[in-house]
Amino acid sequence: MKKIICFLLLFVTFCSTIASQETASIAGMIKSGLFGNAEEISEASKNLTDTQRIMLYSDYKKDATVPFVLNLVLGAGIGSFVQGDTGSGLILLATTIICTGAILLSPNIQDEAIGGAVNMMGYAGLISFRIGGSIAPFEYANKYNKKLKETLHYYE
Repeated sequence: MKKIICFLLLFVTFCSTIASQETASIAGMIKSGLFGNAEEISEASKNLTDTQRIMLYSDYKKDATVPFVLNLVLGAGIGSFVQGDTGSGLILLATTIICTGAILLSPNIQDEAIGGAVNMMGYAGLISFRIGGSIAPFEYANKYNKKLKETLHYYE
C-alpha cells in the first residue's frame, strides 16, 4: 500500500512539474513579446487547462489606469512607454517636442501675426495630443488583452 501511495505522489509531482514548465515557457514567450510570439504561444497553449489559461491571462493582461494617468499628467507618451506601447509613445514624444519647440520659438518670429499663429498651433497641438495620449493606453490595453485571450485560447 505504501508503494502505491509513493508512486501516486511521484506521479502527481511529475505531472505538476511538467505543467508548471509548460506555463513558464508560455509566460516567457509572452514577456518577450506577445505580438511577435503569438503563433508559438497559441500552439503551446492548446494543451493548457482552463485554470492555467485564467492564471496566465490574469498575470499578463494590461491595465490602462496608470499609463492613462501618466500620459494625462506628465504627457510626452511616458504612460505609453510604461505600458509597452512604444509606437504611441514615440508619436506622443515627437509631437510634444515639436509643439513645445513651436511655442518656445514663436516669440523669435519677426512677423507678429505668424508668431502668434505658431504659438497658438503649438498649444493646440499640445492639448490635442494630451487628449489623444490619454486615450492611447485604453486602445493598446484592449488590443493587447484581446490578442492575449486569442493566443491563450481563453474564452470567457
